[in-house]
Amino acid sequence: MEKKEEFREPSLETINLAVEAIEQNDLEKLKYYVQGMLNKYKNGSTSWLFSGIFYNLNNNLVESEKSILKSLDINPNYGEAHRIYADILRKKNRSDESLKHAKLAVEINQESAAALDTLGTSFAKLNNHQDAEINFLKAIKIKPETAVFFNNLGNTQRHLGKHAESIISLKKAKELSPNFAEIYNNLSLTYFEKGDYQNAYKVLKEIENKNLLNNYNAKDLFTSYGHICSKIYQFKKAKEYY
Repeated sequence: MEKKEEFREPSLETINLAVEAIEQNDLEKLKYYVQGMLNKYKNGSTSWLFSGIFYNLNNNLVESEKSILKSLDINPNYGEAHRIYADILRKKNRSDESLKHAKLAVEINQESAAALDTLGTSFAKLNNHQDAEINFLKAIKIKPETAVFFNNLGNTQRHLGKHAESIISLKKAKELSPNFAEIYNNLSLTYFEKGDYQNAYKVLKEIENKNLLNNYNAKDLFTSYGHICSKIYQFKKAKEYY
């Protein structure tokens, strides 16, 4: 008689340690836990999920997609795997597929703030900022102390032309995560589009003063700096950034 293949999952303790490594952005530690999961539980959907997360964080989208598809092959109703897959597909510019899996993630786990945020991001990628805003607000209602959610909300409100609301959301994001450079750039862009060039310059200057340049795409930052400096008539300084 043929032996039936067992599908076993890693212990909760191992999963929590892997999650902790992700939160600390310690990819070497995460790699260690992922290897342990796959060595011991290679038929577990959770093992392949964390493998996919590891590769996604390393920007290896090919291997990340392979791992997530293995996870979903084992458990097609794994909401978190659908969420991570939506993120991978968005990065690969497969936006319609990304939206499909983000919707599945929310259908499976309606109370997941992360899934709602991913759905909002998928809508935003398709320039559907109205539905993006709705889902970011739902995510914030569940987890109101998450800077990324407020940053995403503020950015989509900027695209909707809701500059006053965007500034409030982005200031809240900055308060929650003072060293998250992307927030400063989005806030500066909002002020810039609003025509408030002095505050746009002031916010970008904070990135420089806080030594956050290494945490953001310097080329994008310098381009923004150049535009803003020219608007407030600091033409000599503007030339330094173009």
